[in-house]
Amino acid sequence: AVKSAIDISGLLPGEYVFGFQPIGPGPSVALKSITVDGADVSQRGIGLANGQDANVVVTLTGKAIKLSGFSRDASGATVAQASVVAFPTERQLWANQGLTSTWLRPTISSDRGAYEITAIRAGEYYIVAVDPSISSSRPWRDPAFLESAVPLATKVTLNWGESKTLDLKVMGKR
Repeated sequence: AVKSAIDISGLLPGEYVFGFQPIGPGPSVALKSITVDGADVSQRGIGLANGQDANVVVTLTGKAIKLSGFSRDASGATVAQASVVAFPTERQLWANQGLTSTWLRPTISSDRGAYEITAIRAGEYYIVAVDPSISSSRPWRDPAFLESAVPLATKVTLNWGESKTLDLKVMGKR
């Protein structure tokens, strides 16, 4: 694991969600944890008061996770451009996701129906494929949608450095 101290200054008072988005090609790296002043904030936001300094430590790992497979309709044919969403089984992580959540990972399946999810953290997830006709509105940003998707989702545990293949039946109208 690699640790890096980051100095963040000039933030206005309020609630913040920290995340990590790798930039450019290179070795696969994933966010393992984030601590602020020694407290683990990996699964929640943090409130900062006016003038408050924060010591943020981001821990990355080279043991990235890869989840891949195909989105399929009821007859087993692949579905192009379906949204595939991995979301945590812990419901408190469904809200206040920030701009680039490392817990909720959506992607779009290719023209061949293939999908790949990376830059996801170790944990227990629900995985669901959403029909392209309803996925343009990004319904997975709404906890009520995620709740309705749970009975149709596949539950999977992802561990650091693991690659898993999982084909998914597309939910929604077709």
